[in-house]
Amino acid sequence: MERDKPAAADLLKTARSLMREELLAHLPAEQKLNGLMIANAMAIAARELEVVRDMEEEVGGSLRAFYPEMKTATLSELCNRFAGDIRKGHFDDDENAYNALLANSRKRIAISNPGYLAASES
Repeated sequence: MERDKPAAADLLKTARSLMREELLAHLPAEQKLNGLMIANAMAIAARELEVVRDMEEEVGGSLRAFYPEMKTATLSELCNRFAGDIRKGHFDDDENAYNALLANSRKRIAISNPGYLAASES
């Protein structure tokens, strides 16, 4: 089933290309922004399909370093525990936790808005 994910990303890229190159020109002016928003959502979804599995494994690995006793926990369980511990102040001065959050945030920004990081680092 995992083999379908690259195909799904390719389908989204093709649909987005059709939307931008052929359909947008035929939309009424008041609908062009909606068409562009749909095309951008398709681009985000395609990028996410391409990297989400590797990203989830990486995030899970970094969270397991904080919770070695949770070897069989799902990513969701690890994230919930980590978020709860952050709310409780358990990681207020923990540089490793900060770096894990920063790395995860940067990866998510690279999916949702890849140009942002490049522009902010210039």
